[in-house]
Amino acid sequence: MDRPQFIIIDRFEGRWAVVECSWADGRQSTENLLRTQLPPEAKEGDVLTVTFAVDTEATAARRQQASEAVARLMRERNCGAQERKG
Repeated sequence: MDRPQFIIIDRFEGRWAVVECSWADGRQSTENLLRTQLPPEAKEGDVLTVTFAVDTEATAARRQQASEAVARLMRERNCGAQERKG
């Protein structure tokens, strides 16, 4: 997965943080992030590192929702097939 080596907070614009990203291949880009995605103490000029973590609770909840949706569709499909036979 391509991710920036580090991010520098350029400025804040309302609820957005305008950041400069430095990538491993030398690219630079400017992106907008919601301020709520940043640490509360972050300020202009701060350098941020990027890490990822698996949210196991959110993952389990999404998998459960997907499973329930598939089961519901299968029930609906089976009911429709039985009505056509009857």
